[in-house]
Formats: sequence, structure tokens, C-alpha cells
Amino acid sequence: MASPALRVARAAWPDHKIILIGTPAACGVLAGLPYYDEAVTIPPKAPLRIMTRITHHIRSKYRVETALILPHSFRAALLAWMTGASRRIGLALNGRGWLLTEKVTPKQDGNRIIPEYMAFEYMRLVEAAGGQADRVGPQLAVSETARQRVSEVLPPDTGPVIALAPGAAFGPSKRWYPERFAATADQLAETYGATCVLLTGPGEEIIREAVRQATHVPLVEIQDGRIETLKALIERSDLLITNDSGPRHIAVALGIPVVCIMGPTSPDYTHSPWEKGTLVRVPMPCAPCQQPVCPLGHHACMREITVEMVVDPARKWLKNGDRKHADTTAT
Repeated sequence: MASPALRVARAAWPDHKIILIGTPAACGVLAGLPYYDEAVTIPPKAPLRIMTRITHHIRSKYRVETALILPHSFRAALLAWMTGASRRIGLALNGRGWLLTEKVTPKQDGNRIIPEYMAFEYMRLVEAAGGQADRVGPQLAVSETARQRVSEVLPPDTGPVIALAPGAAFGPSKRWYPERFAATADQLAETYGATCVLLTGPGEEIIREAVRQATHVPLVEIQDGRIETLKALIERSDLLITNDSGPRHIAVALGIPVVCIMGPTSPDYTHSPWEKGTLVRVPMPCAPCQQPVCPLGHHACMREITVEMVVDPARKWLKNGDRKHADTTAT
């Protein structure tokens, strides 16, 4: 969702160096795009000594003119200040206003902050710096090396390819049940002769094993933990079935239809006008709670989503056939 802001920044300042500072996962997702000159990785929640080392590296090479602070964290604003950036532009949240030279107001209804699609929020920061928003959505690049590796396990003559992403780094509240992902794979494989691809990453070993144990059809996997491979697998798929997690947004950027299973989080943060797919959600009086673990202990927002509620829209997208020209209306 940061890629449109990055693209617009490059168009606005073609003669400037554009440096990314982000986690390895964030920089890995954006790898291959032509809109930046250097990516500097930083561990999540990096301690001050690592922040100091990174900013020293940047200041030794560049005079930083503008820092666009996309995350809402205090740490991100502090890091921008440590680079010596003359302009530090971000949302005035989490007690960090004093670190900013230009404060962008969150989307509000009166005094209440309301959710906003993150790509639009990020674009507003670039506009505050002087960029001009475009009408192009998120985009990502996929390396030819990764495509070749995927083609070895999913040759061109393979039938429909369905990717399943049962994880969610946010927390267990976002995760639909592994046995239901498995039942969904079984039904679609039987009906359409589909090849099902299981997408899990480091730290999701228990989820992976639970899906594999419950599934009766073969599951294709490439377990190398690389973001490049993940992007290539999603690009090769005809449909992604996923929780509201990172793979969903990769699919949106690559034009792949998505059946997204959403429970505790607000769709307003993530609903994209460029998304092809169906949002499966059961309204609950306690949702969206935005909590990583169900605070009431019943997990009803996900428990009430049945296998048929996911299989039915998946059938629609598989019957559609041409994924690149599918109906773009999400329901």
C-alpha cells in the first residue's frame, strides 16, 4: 500500500535520491520497483543503538531533505529526526508531534479519527510534501528468478491455481480456522480440478501443519521464506483465499482476485478501489475491535464464517475465468 506514494514521490522529485528505511519484509515486498535508489533494512522495534547506526550510515552518504514517515509509531518519527531531515512529514499521533516539522491531520469526523485506506493516507503525506497524486493503484515487481522457480512446481499447463494464506502476523483474532481452510481446498480441488498452494511463512509452522493434517488433497508449497517467492506464487495463482493479511495486498497489487476472510478489523483501513474480490465478513456488535486476541474469548467474528461462505464466492471467481478482466466490485 506504500507503492503509490513511492511512485508519486519519484515522479515529483526525479533528480533526488529516494531511500527506503523499513523492515526486511517491507523492503522485500517493494523490491524490484524502479521508484527508489536504496533500501536500508531495520529490524522491527529496533533498539536505539541500531537506529543510531542506520542513521549514521544515511547521514554519511546523503543530506536528507525530506522524510515521509508512513508508520504511526513514535519510533518511526524519532528515526526520521535522527537522519537530520530538514522536513519531517507525518501524522501527528502517539505523542510524536514535536518530532515533525509538518503535521498531517488524520481523517476525522469531528474530533473522532476514522479509518482510511492506508494507500490514500500515505499519498496524503506525499501531497503535503508537494507531490501530485495519480489514479494508479498499488503495484509490485516480481523477479524472473522467482517466476522461474515457481514455474518448476506450477508449469503453465496446470489447471486453476488457488493459493491459501491461513496466517496473519497481527494475531490469532485475524485467523480463520486451519481445518476450514483445508475443507475449502478439498471442495474447490474436487469441483474444479484446482491445484492448491499453501502459503505460510516463518513462525507459522503450527498453522501450516494443522492445514496439512486436515486437507485430503495435495498441497503445493515452496518453503524458502522469501518474499520474492511469495509474490511469484501469488502472481501465478488464479485466486487467493486469505485472512486479512499481507498476501491480500500483494494480490491486489498484482491484479489477482481475492476472497478475504475478515473478522476483528475494520475494512475501511484496507478496502481498495483496485481490489478484485469478495470480502467475507459477519457483522458483530463487538467488531471491529482491532485487537490481536479476542477480548471476549468467543472469536465469533471468525467462528461464524462457514466453509460455504468462502467456497461460494471462490466458485464465482473461478468460473469467471479471465482473472485480468474480472469484475472489480468487492462485496
